[in-house]
Amino acid sequence: MPNSRNVESPISLVGLGRSGTTVLQAAFGRHPAVQVCGETFGIISSLWAGSMTSFLENDFLHQAQSPLKQDEKAAHYIRACMCALCPGERPHWFHKPIGMPKFLNWKWLPGDKSPITNFPTDWYWQVLDECFPRSTYITTVRSPWDVLLSRQEFSGWSLQGMALDVEFTYELYERAGDRIQEVVFFDDLVDQPEDVLRRLCKTCDLDFRREMMQAFDRSHAAVKGRGPKRDHRERWSELKGLKFRESSLRRMSDFWKAHGRELEIPEGLRVIAEKV
Repeated sequence: MPNSRNVESPISLVGLGRSGTTVLQAAFGRHPAVQVCGETFGIISSLWAGSMTSFLENDFLHQAQSPLKQDEKAAHYIRACMCALCPGERPHWFHKPIGMPKFLNWKWLPGDKSPITNFPTDWYWQVLDECFPRSTYITTVRSPWDVLLSRQEFSGWSLQGMALDVEFTYELYERAGDRIQEVVFFDDLVDQPEDVLRRLCKTCDLDFRREMMQAFDRSHAAVKGRGPKRDHRERWSELKGLKFRESSLRRMSDFWKAHGRELEIPEGLRVIAEKV
């Protein structure tokens, strides 16, 4: 899997890295009915963009009952690629279409551009909707401040550059509408992993399997030399002066509140007020 029977209906995990995505992928990968395909949006977005300037000839196009729109062709090419790269016969498949495709020239992509990143967030959802019209979307959410500090420790990337990724992700959440069916908070994943997995399995039309819990027996994508950390609160002072747009902080707080949580914002952030 994916295969021609299920390629349109993956379990799609969206969100930020360092928020529990790897352990969730590992848990689903231990389910006998699920094939895991890893991070996919790089290949999905590049194939989509490339198909807009490609004019292939193949049996699929010739046998279509009516001329296909360019979006329909692009979606077919991507599904065919996924079936070829990750063939299998399990009834379900799981992937992580996460991250901005920073290697693409965004100015050529359709849709309204984000005032924060200049990336067309509607295009992200348009591509996934067209490719996988029956996808089940889930996400994991961790304190953005802990995400930033964890990613910096893990990768060495600049905090300000990663702050844009955080702002972008919450824009995606805002534009998702009602697509995302399950929001999993990192603390719940740590404290109540079995309850979380049972809930996700129900949403994804899977039977809970005890072997999924084995994913929590080891660290995943941990910083070398130590295991995972619940939070990085003792380092929040390092975020002093980090720039965040006022609208982004409001968007982040609103998302947390909509899902029954309060987002604590550290002191010392440089809040950028935007012109109305």
